[in-house]
Amino acid sequence: GVIVQIDPETETAVDSIDIGGSASGVTFAEGSVWVGNRTAESVVRLDPETNRVRAAIPIAGSPLGLASGDGTVWAVDASGDKVHRIDPVDDQVVATVGVGEDPHYVAVNDGAAWVTNVVGGSVTRIDPATDEVVATVETDIGALHVIEAQGSVWVTNNLSSSVSRIDRQTNEVVATIEVESAPHAHAFAAGSVWVGTESGWLSRIDPATNRATIVDGADFDSIDMTVDGDDIWVADGTHGTVVRFDAAAAAVTATIDLLEFGDCETFRNEAVTPPDQPSSV
Repeated sequence: GVIVQIDPETETAVDSIDIGGSASGVTFAEGSVWVGNRTAESVVRLDPETNRVRAAIPIAGSPLGLASGDGTVWAVDASGDKVHRIDPVDDQVVATVGVGEDPHYVAVNDGAAWVTNVVGGSVTRIDPATDEVVATVETDIGALHVIEAQGSVWVTNNLSSSVSRIDRQTNEVVATIEVESAPHAHAFAAGSVWVGTESGWLSRIDPATNRATIVDGADFDSIDMTVDGDDIWVADGTHGTVVRFDAAAAAVTATIDLLEFGDCETFRNEAVTPPDQPSSV
């Protein structure tokens, strides 16, 4: 139930914020950090300047993956087979859309929201202007993470060790690219798609050829990723670290050990809980 803040200049964990439940997906939008709280069935909005909880938006379900785009925040409810759209102006859910079975992650960009459905292996495309499903694209078993880049939607298929490339103009899979076992998170940086696995491998996909090659020296697990310029920040849940990977150089530049900052109990004890904010939301 704790969010850990990392200073990219010093590459160290510098603070932690108790959100009062099981922290899940994280995204940044409208000047705030948004975090899913699965046990409290809410999405928490944090002020990154003060590390204070600004709001806790109730969600009818268990929010897992979060994403932002087109001025709204999206939260996937894996338990209810739905995705919720939050208006950051008034901190309220303004739409709930039914998707496929066991949805996990969502990507939002350029007038489309894409939600992965693990069971059955598919991606649901939603039009944010109407909050209607406009397409369901069959990918492969275990469709998990999703990103958009180079005019395509890229989906990791966790159970089939592959990545599906969807043409967003036609809503069709145009390539299925084999990668190492159990692909999880992926990201686009320095002109390539980088695919991490739960088995400790990182692959680089060239969008021009749809070919994947293994990256040497990248022996970390990848539960989630985010991009800042050419840097990819990777959450390695197996080893309790956050890895900073320079995509331009194809090399690890830092490994931040969160366990050195403290274990789960230490995080919770040291987490910021403002006097006017209850510890449980």
